[in-house]
Amino acid sequence: MKTTDKHFQYFKERCEYWLNHFHLGYWKVTYSHMDLGDTCFAQNSAQTNNFSAEIRLNKDWSNKVGIEVTEEKLDETAKHEILHVLCKLPEEELVVRLSRLL
Repeated sequence: MKTTDKHFQYFKERCEYWLNHFHLGYWKVTYSHMDLGDTCFAQNSAQTNNFSAEIRLNKDWSNKVGIEVTEEKLDETAKHEILHVLCKLPEEELVVRLSRLL
């Protein structure tokens, strides 16, 4: 199954939601919709020195047997990628961010 431009737009919206939810709205994030092979739904790279990240949504989910592209799965994938960004923070800052959620 292929992800569409509509799926990509929704994915970006959900990433922004989760960035703000985890108090990471100051990060500069760019998004790409591209073929990532058959290993993942999405991937990211993040640099804490300048608080920037690139998050990429895989165009081809056809190798994921039994997985359909739904808003629920896109949201879950967005949250997963933002949690990777969150985990890149230095331990002290990570503790502060997570304590705000409690």
